[in-house]
Amino acid sequence: QAAGLVGLEWLRYACRLLLLLAKHAPAQTASAPANDFRAQLRELRVGLQALPPTKGSDVRNGFLALVHRTATGVVDLRETWFQDAEDGSPEALNGAAPVA
Repeated sequence: QAAGLVGLEWLRYACRLLLLLAKHAPAQTASAPANDFRAQLRELRVGLQALPPTKGSDVRNGFLALVHRTATGVVDLRETWFQDAEDGSPEALNGAAPVA
């Protein structure tokens, strides 16, 4: 079960990063060829550098937290699932039960 949650967290992180990059990265007319991995990494680096400093920090911290959770197997559901709530509490998520 913990491995499934960690996998889901990686997917969620990737989706959020993709949305951030789509919102903040400069529009490019041509993209790197599918078989040119180094060019794709350069484009990703340019996109990450285009993020506002606070978003870049959030991306970095989120990545490090996921690496830690993956390596240790420790999943804190309060930190993982409820951080997006309006006031940070589980109750803010449509009547969700508090995590003990």
